[in-house]
Amino acid sequence: MTNHEEVMANFQELTSGDIPVLVDFYATWCGPCKMMHPVLEELKQKLGDRINIIKLDIEKRANIKVVQQYRVRSVPTLMLFRNVEQLWHEAGARGTFELDQIIKQYSQQPCSASESGSPPSFAPVCTVIADRPRGPEHLPLH
Repeated sequence: MTNHEEVMANFQELTSGDIPVLVDFYATWCGPCKMMHPVLEELKQKLGDRINIIKLDIEKRANIKVVQQYRVRSVPTLMLFRNVEQLWHEAGARGTFELDQIIKQYSQQPCSASESGSPPSFAPVCTVIADRPRGPEHLPLH
């Protein structure tokens, strides 16, 4: 399995559970992306175990297949997944209230996939905002 295939498999595993997964496709140089960090932290604190949040750096070579598959053209791009199915996506920074409403709206809709289970709490391709040690090595604050 190539590195790109492994990253894609990890991404699919992370987005495969019944718990909604919000993915933030970002770049370290992007101003609006930097503004999303505290929004996502607040959202995770508010929703707790009802959401998993992943930050995926689009410029990491290993992530290129995921970026291409989901046609990420600008950053930040936010996508909501459940049971591997992409439920929603939009480019641009959003606030906590707006994301909370989007998650609630899509969390109540049934998914076409029937497989259940929680996504793992970490994968090497991205940073997961969930029950993790605090520190810059776990979530870039650039």
